[in-house]
Amino acid sequence: MHVTPKEGLVVYDPDTAFEVLPPEGREVPNTQYWIRRLSDGDVVLTSTLPPVLPTPPKAAKQVASKNEAI
Repeated sequence: MHVTPKEGLVVYDPDTAFEVLPPEGREVPNTQYWIRRLSDGDVVLTSTLPPVLPTPPKAAKQVASKNEAI
């Protein structure tokens, strides 16, 4: 799950030797520690799934130029 710290709070991540959770948040495991942070309101759940990247458009078929001989 992806969590971000509540504005104005410093939240430590025990999985990274207690480094501070960055303002943009981080993907964290669904453990009692993070469930407690959520229930206390220290962090906000921003996503449970990774973001879906847009699929690049398929290449358009090239149309024959008017100058080409038939």
